[in-house]
Amino acid sequence: MDELEAALQAEVLRFSERNGYIAEHFADARCECGSQRFTLHEEETQGCAIRVCTRCGVDHFIGDTEQVLSDCEGFTQRTCRCGAAELLILCAVALYDGSDDVRWLYVGAGCPVCRLVGVYVEWKVEGGDYRPFIAREGARREPPRHR
Repeated sequence: MDELEAALQAEVLRFSERNGYIAEHFADARCECGSQRFTLHEEETQGCAIRVCTRCGVDHFIGDTEQVLSDCEGFTQRTCRCGAAELLILCAVALYDGSDDVRWLYVGAGCPVCRLVGVYVEWKVEGGDYRPFIAREGARREPPRHR
């Protein structure tokens, strides 16, 4: 894990702790072409997000977006404060207490240009078991040790 990836995971964890639903499982977004750089598009009303691979142009639904896509009213592209559109994306989930079911989804992004990290999108989700849910996002990452 490089410095930007480590900072991104730390920020998602910090954000989730403040939100009250602590992220427990993480996945680095990765396209089938091998790229880890994407543009990020979100729709806040329904809690939807799509990442688009900057290498091959393939769209990837994030979380449960595909199931609620017909209710979405249009997507807005998210960019870094520095203006960069290409981002590294990390998805993380919080679970219901005593369960393996997804309760909350966090979509963090890190800018390869200025190195700024943050949580760009987050929403409550009924995602079922976290294993297949998080596997759709890309490469699984070990959760950090809790402080």
